[in-house]
Amino acid sequence: MSLRKPGNGDGIYGGEFHSPVQVGGTQVNVHQYSARRVVMFAGLTAAATALISGLTWLGYHAYTSSSGYRIRAEEELVRKLAPGQGYYRVNQLLDSEPSFSTKLPSGNKLHQYEREWETLQFIESPSGTTLSAAIYSKDPSFRPTMSVGGPSIQLNVTTVTNAVPLRSPAAANAYCGVHKGGYFEAYYPMPNAYRTQNIVVGASSAETETISLSASCEALMKSECDASDSKYDNEVSEEVARCLEKSPDVREMRRHLKVSVLILTAPGEQLAPDMLYPPDVVAGGAIKLG
Repeated sequence: MSLRKPGNGDGIYGGEFHSPVQVGGTQVNVHQYSARRVVMFAGLTAAATALISGLTWLGYHAYTSSSGYRIRAEEELVRKLAPGQGYYRVNQLLDSEPSFSTKLPSGNKLHQYEREWETLQFIESPSGTTLSAAIYSKDPSFRPTMSVGGPSIQLNVTTVTNAVPLRSPAAANAYCGVHKGGYFEAYYPMPNAYRTQNIVVGASSAETETISLSASCEALMKSECDASDSKYDNEVSEEVARCLEKSPDVREMRRHLKVSVLILTAPGEQLAPDMLYPPDVVAGGAIKLG
């Protein structure tokens, strides 16, 4: 038996009802009405999806553009810049060329990167190995955690006393001038627990107005220790370290002074003056390095 296809679109054919029905005095084509509702619903769904996607993108963009996100991303990046790897890898990670590079009399190269929250300095050997990495924080809110074997040092959180616990500094240096102050302790030779990486911890107000060493300089003046008079402030003295260690004012100062400068050598690499040039002296071109 076959169904006859009605004329004028009336009746049932193809499994669908195509005849108008009477609703409240108005004829309504049920098939066409349902189709319009489906199209309208699909349009509203697409519009809502686009709106949600747009709001999500705006929220993500606002988050990743925020100062808090960017500084945390920079901290994570700095953690990967450990000395001992090829300098080319350091340069790749930073994804930028150094602000300053020069060849030192020793044959090594010094590379300085001026970043938003910190200044980074790397010493590259003639063979291309990164011999040391130095981090000079310019902002107390910049707080990367650096692993030195088992222990960790978090800049602007860890105090000088707690940076290398149970060990006395092998050498030290300090300077207090009109425009900047600095205090540094060197630890060497370091055991296997520290991956035999020699370390300098301290604080510096060079190139920053948000880190102050006024209280530290008062304690240093009271100690009456004669810091080594290095022309470029890139030396540490064992004699100065012994003198400062005896001063009760300096011991108290170390308990409160937070580490804002950290210099790490590659495993087994000796600490050298090349690694200790202050960033303002290098960037200012006050010395002829080579």
